[in-house]
Amino acid sequence: MRIRTSERMSYRWLFAVGIILTCAVSASVGQELWGVVRDDGDTLRRSPTLALDGDGTVIAAMASVVGGTSFVQVLRISDEPQLISIYSAAEPDISPETRPALVTLPDGDIVVATESSRGVIVRKIGPQGQPRFEVPIPGAVEQISFLDHLGPCMVRGEADHVYLTTEGGGDILTVKISPDGSIAWSRLFADPGGEDVAPTDIVFDEAGRVTVAGVGLTGMPIVQYDSNGSLVWSHVEQNLSGPSLLLGDSYLATGPGGVVVLAGNPESPCGQGEIFLKEFDALGGTVWERMVPEDCFDGFPRTAMDAKDVAVDSDGDVVLFANGIHHHDGFNRFHIYRFGSGGLELWHENFDASGSVDVAVRAALDQAGRVHVAGYTTNGGDRLVTASWNPAGAELFAAEWQGNGGNHMATDVVIDSAGALTVAGTTWIADGDAVFLRYQLPPVDGVPAVSAWGLLVMALMITAIATITLRRTSRAAA
Repeated sequence: MRIRTSERMSYRWLFAVGIILTCAVSASVGQELWGVVRDDGDTLRRSPTLALDGDGTVIAAMASVVGGTSFVQVLRISDEPQLISIYSAAEPDISPETRPALVTLPDGDIVVATESSRGVIVRKIGPQGQPRFEVPIPGAVEQISFLDHLGPCMVRGEADHVYLTTEGGGDILTVKISPDGSIAWSRLFADPGGEDVAPTDIVFDEAGRVTVAGVGLTGMPIVQYDSNGSLVWSHVEQNLSGPSLLLGDSYLATGPGGVVVLAGNPESPCGQGEIFLKEFDALGGTVWERMVPEDCFDGFPRTAMDAKDVAVDSDGDVVLFANGIHHHDGFNRFHIYRFGSGGLELWHENFDASGSVDVAVRAALDQAGRVHVAGYTTNGGDRLVTASWNPAGAELFAAEWQGNGGNHMATDVVIDSAGALTVAGTTWIADGDAVFLRYQLPPVDGVPAVSAWGLLVMALMITAIATITLRRTSRAAA
C-alpha cells in the first residue's frame, strides 16, 4: 500500500513531535534547571546556608561585605529563579567566610545565628523579613557549631522554641531560646578529664530530647538533655590511642525509638583515618559500634576516611557520608556507606568525578532514603559537583558546574518534596560571590517527571495520532 504524500508528512511531523517529547521529558529529570550567581559589584559573599520553609520555598542566609561594611543577609529563592532579599542587618566584623546557622520554624519564622566581634548573635525574623528579636548568647565564645529545631518532632507545645549549641569557655554550651527571645535554659557540659571540648553537632528525637556531640583532646563527648534541660545521659568516647590533636568533627543523627548515632574520627590502632561509628539506645546504652574502614595496610587504613555527616532513615538504617584518600593513588573521593541492623554494611559507593580531588562538603538524606552530596572536584580549577544515589546505592544523578570559569565550592544542599535539589556555593570568578543551582531529580517511583511543556507536547502528539487514525479509517470506509 502506497503512503500518500500528506500522510508521509504527517508521520514525519509525528516523529518530530516524538523527538521533542523525549527532550521535554528528559530535560525535566536529573538536569540543571537554573544557576544564578549573586553579584552586586564590590559585594563579597561566601558560605551561604540553606533551609526549606513550610511551603517548600528555599531560604538562604549568608554573611556579606559591601564597601567595607559587613552584613547578615537572608534571601528567599523562587522557582523563576529570583533571589529576593527579605532581610539585611549590619553586623560588625563578621567574616564573609562565616557559615551562618539557619533554620525555619513551623509558623514560617526564620532564625539565623552568626558569630562576630559581639559574640554569638541569634536573630529571629518573620516570613517577609520583619524583625522578631535579636539576642546575644551569654557565655558563648568562639564559633557557633550548628543550629536546628524540632519542627514537627517538637512536643509539649514547643514547636517555636530554638535550641543552640556553641563553645562556652572550653565547655559545650547548650541553650534553649523561648519564642520571645528569652533564654529558657542554658547548660554547660565539661569534659570529665578537664580537657577543653567544643561542640560539633546537635540533633533532636521524637520525644523532644536534644543531644549534642563535640570533640576534645581525649575523645568525643556526647550529652543528652530533655526539653526542660535536665541531663538524660552523657558519654565520652575515648581515643583508642591516647590524646591527639588530629581529631576532626563528630556528627550525630537520631532514629526510630530514640536511638542516637555518633560518627567521628578518633585516633585508633590503625592510625588517623578511620571513622568510629556507634549507635546508642534511648538510655545511652551501646547498640553496636564499628570502625570504617576495618582493614589496615602498613599501619594505615587503605583508604584514610574523614567523616562528613551521618543520618538514619525511617527503617533505622544508618547512612555515613565521608571523604577518603586512597593510598594507592593519593586521590580523594566521596564515600557513602549504608549500614543495617547491628552495623552490618549493606553497601558502599565512592564517587569519582572528573578531578583527582573530589571533596564532599555537605550531604543530605531525604524522606525517600535517597542520598545527596554536594562539594567540589579539582580539574583545572575547582568545579562545584553534586551527586545523588537511590536507597540501594545506585547513582541517580551527577553534575559538575564550572560557570564562566574560576573556582567553585558547594556550601549547602537541600531537597524539597517534589525532588528539586537546590545547592548553594561560593564562586571565585571575581571578588567572591554566592552561587545557587537547582536540579530536578528522578522521582522515587522511577516514573520520569514531565514538565509543563512535556505535557503540552504529549497532548499534541495524542491529538495528531487520533487525527491521522480517523482520516485513514474514513478513507478505508469510503
